[in-house]
Amino acid sequence: MTSDAGSGHRSASKAVATALQRQYGEQCRVKIINPFHLPKAPAVLRLAERTYLAQIKYTPQLYHFQFEATDTRFLGQLINLGATTLMREALLELLESTPADVVVSVYPIYGHTMATLRKRDGITIPHITVITDLVSVHSAWFEPEDTLCLVPTDAACEKGLRLHMEPHQIKVTGLPVHPDFAQPPADRAALRRSLGWDPERPTALVLAGGAGIGPLVEIAEQIARRCPYAQTAVVTGKNKEAYERLMERSWPIPTHVYGFTDQIPALMHASDVLVSRAGGLTVSEGLASGLPIIIYGIVPGQERGNLTYVETHEAGLYAEEPEDVGAVLERWLQPGSEERALYAANAREAGKPRAAERIAQWIWRVATRELA
Repeated sequence: MTSDAGSGHRSASKAVATALQRQYGEQCRVKIINPFHLPKAPAVLRLAERTYLAQIKYTPQLYHFQFEATDTRFLGQLINLGATTLMREALLELLESTPADVVVSVYPIYGHTMATLRKRDGITIPHITVITDLVSVHSAWFEPEDTLCLVPTDAACEKGLRLHMEPHQIKVTGLPVHPDFAQPPADRAALRRSLGWDPERPTALVLAGGAGIGPLVEIAEQIARRCPYAQTAVVTGKNKEAYERLMERSWPIPTHVYGFTDQIPALMHASDVLVSRAGGLTVSEGLASGLPIIIYGIVPGQERGNLTYVETHEAGLYAEEPEDVGAVLERWLQPGSEERALYAANAREAGKPRAAERIAQWIWRVATRELA
């Protein structure tokens, strides 16, 4: 069970589904569902999902206040209770019509609803939560009645224990990224040629999440001005305005522009540096690919911890303005940059490219009742 409030939760669900299918083949059948879109789900849930991106784009400090103000055990439980009231009927109908051996959630609040269905409605299906924030994990993620809670870091594990999860319930697995991020190409130059890139130029990959929120054009301008020896790949996601502005420009260096694409693993493996917002999935994908990261945008609240994780492991830097991004890239994209090489080595060490495989193994153990 996933959500489309941002693109990270769906990316995580696809990563876990792919890992399950690759490891267990025809023995395993996976279905990805967004419960907010079920017929009996109240419209207010879909409205909340749609307004999430507008809120982090236009009123991020308000979102930050809400996150911090509700991040307590009591208020986290209150949020979950409200969500259960809204979702119980829709999930009950889903589980009665869709036989399952295990339910896995990559979004908070579903765990409490599942616990309620087990207590009140006779549902016996085990439930696993897979947390998709690295460090700043909201209390609403943790449900003491879960079969398992799979967390990305020791910091997330410690918070779960403080919120009365039992040690046997929590496993530190890493954050699930698509298994393709764990398989770098044998020949990067050949990969670049296949993408239509210059095989020799150092390359910055600029991302802004699925919605494409961020100063993408301004960052591309900085790279073109400061790094004439380099090339840029920019992914605008669903931001059509940014895509059109980038495409209509005549760039002095090779600048490759993509809209919403499923080529992110290949783009990362073909690049030298990742420039991105601090989304947990994107950061984890970059680390899994061994890319040093320049973070230029943070959603106050859960993404602050993602930046902390990157900085603590010396795998990247924070550059708030496009000019700051350009200044770092001017150093990092120099051929043979020792600073870039050091951050890249740290990124590879901090990344957990096989987290989805480990998560799939835990899910399989629960589904087959090897782990009750």
